[in-house]
Amino acid sequence: MGTSINNSIIPDIQFILNKKEHEIPDNNKNQGIRKYTVKEEKIIKELYKDLEKNDVIYPGYSEWASNVQIITKKDGRKAIVIDYRRLKHLVKFKQPLPNTMQFLQNIS
Repeated sequence: MGTSINNSIIPDIQFILNKKEHEIPDNNKNQGIRKYTVKEEKIIKELYKDLEKNDVIYPGYSEWASNVQIITKKDGRKAIVIDYRRLKHLVKFKQPLPNTMQFLQNIS
């Protein structure tokens, strides 16, 4: 079981696969499980429960899976982020994010 993001909280991002789904090897759909320490597992479970309680995520089922990483914010709080590096090679965003320098030149 995985999780899905509540689209009413986080806007839907549209993207297009660079390949047809049947062309994607099965090993690219699922990263496999990263090993975590007991302490890390406890932190992840607590953060997941908090996100689920606040209706940010909900249980979901999918062939696609990416690993979770724990980060420490500047104020010392822990947060989880998703490692989408493998997925990033398979998708093309419909509306790519602007280049930072290009954006700054356009607004000046």
